[in-house]
Amino acid sequence: MKEQNPMHDYFIFDKRIREKYTELNTKHLNEHDLIAKAIEILRDKLVINPFDYSEFKLLSEIDYLTQEIKYQSAMLHILKTGINNPNSEHNTYNQKVEDHRYLMYSNWAFQTIYNYWDRLGDLLWHFYDTNLKAEDVYFIRIINLIAKEYQSRNYINLIKHYDEMVKPLMEDRKKIVHYYSLETLHRWNHIEHRSLKDNDEMYFKKANYAKIVTEQLEVCIKGFELTLDIINELPSKKRNNEKL
Repeated sequence: MKEQNPMHDYFIFDKRIREKYTELNTKHLNEHDLIAKAIEILRDKLVINPFDYSEFKLLSEIDYLTQEIKYQSAMLHILKTGINNPNSEHNTYNQKVEDHRYLMYSNWAFQTIYNYWDRLGDLLWHFYDTNLKAEDVYFIRIINLIAKEYQSRNYINLIKHYDEMVKPLMEDRKKIVHYYSLETLHRWNHIEHRSLKDNDEMYFKKANYAKIVTEQLEVCIKGFELTLDIINELPSKKRNNEKL
């Protein structure tokens, strides 16, 4: 009898994930061909705070985070079909493993999205003089410290994009980090309330996490493009050298 490749199960699993990528039409940052554009823009601008090794390192980090969100999105859509709905289970919450892992991945995805915007804040920090120390940088903090002379239409669009598309999710993420995970929230909401109406509301909220994370991947890509747009408005390093 031929011995089975120990990686066989993994290859089957990986194939399922990649099929879900195609089904959802999700793409990480570098699949949008934005890294080359970013390098061209960043190398034309005066760096205020030097990069740790090179700009490639930070751009790789930003791309890796979008790869994580893409993967988390696929996993959530795969697991979603098995999540618990108390109202169709005689008002019980006997959690299945699919439900448990779905909520785990939702927690992780919200945190990854937070990390992504934190890195965009780091990117801005390298090009704007805000007097912030590296350890004090976060996107919303640094964006509010950018000098008025650089607050262009693109700047306003970036603020609007964050406030409308990201900020509400960050409020949920804050509750996860400082109070209760999504798994605790959903389980104990059922224990404490158990009404049909409340069960329905919580089920639809839970079922929507997969869609939210998928949409946030595109929101992240758009945020990166808008961030590049405002950096691109800074004076060219060549022009600065000419003045000298």
